[in-house]
Amino acid sequence: MSLTAMEQGTRARNSLWAIFFLMGVVSMGWVPRIPEIKEAIGLTNSQLGLVLIGSTSGAVAGAQLAGRMIHSYGTKRVIGFASFVMPFGLIAMGAARTFVELFLALFLMGFGYANLDITGNTVAVEVENLVDRKWMVSFHGCWSVGAFATTVLGGSIAHAVDPRENLIGVGIVSILFFIPLSRYMLPPDLDNHKGDDKDS
Repeated sequence: MSLTAMEQGTRARNSLWAIFFLMGVVSMGWVPRIPEIKEAIGLTNSQLGLVLIGSTSGAVAGAQLAGRMIHSYGTKRVIGFASFVMPFGLIAMGAARTFVELFLALFLMGFGYANLDITGNTVAVEVENLVDRKWMVSFHGCWSVGAFATTVLGGSIAHAVDPRENLIGVGIVSILFFIPLSRYMLPPDLDNHKGDDKDS
C-alpha cells in the first residue's frame, strides 16, 4: 500500500532524527581519543594541528559539491552515499598508522559530513513543508545529543577499549544504522530535487 505525502514526510522526519543523532556520534566519536591517537601515531603538536586541516579541507570540498550532487542525483541518493562515506572515514581513522593516513581519513569524514549535513538540512526543509510543522531545531538537537553521548562514552571506556577498536566499532555500527534510515528519505517526487542538474 502506497503512503500519502504526509505519511512519507512523517517517516522521513523520524529517520532524520536518528540520522542527525548518528551524525553527532560519528563526527565527535574520535574527539575523546585524540591524545591516544596522537601518541599512537607519534604526532608532534604541530603535526596534530596540521592533521586537523584534513577534516576542514574535506568539509570545504564536500560543501562545494553537495548542491550539484543533490540536483544531479536527488537527496535520497546523496544521503545514502554520504551516510556511508562519513562513518567509513571514522573507520579509516581508527586504522590509520601514519600522519598521511590520518589526514586522508579526516578528509574523508569531513567530506561525508558536509554532504550529509547539507543534504539532511535540505530534506528537513521539505519535511517541514509536508507535515506543516517546524522540526529543524529538534533535528539539530539530536545532533547535540549524539555528540554529547559519544564524547561521554568515549571518555568512559578509554581505560578498557583502545582507540582503534573504539573508532572502528562506532563506524561499523553507524553504517549498519545509516543504511536503513537513508531508505526512508523522501522520494524524488516529494523532495523537489528530481535529479535535474540543469540549474546546477
